[in-house]
Amino acid sequence: MAKKMLLIFAAMMLLLSSCATPTPETITVVETQIVEVEKTVEVEVEKLITPTPAPTKTTQDEQITLTYATWTAMEKYRKEP
Repeated sequence: MAKKMLLIFAAMMLLLSSCATPTPETITVVETQIVEVEKTVEVEVEKLITPTPAPTKTTQDEQITLTYATWTAMEKYRKEP
């Protein structure tokens, strides 16, 4: 008799638990779509091109003299301790 009561009690609990309302949940769905679009755009561009003037000949006074120092050139200026 106790087994029958236990089985009836378990069956009643299963029925009652299946009828219980579930807890409310918030579901967020993020949908992403990738759309590839190919466009051709024609644009008119106006450019003004001016030629570079030819270099003028320089005289002896206007020439630039480049000097540089190397380690061997610095040897003659090195002071002995």
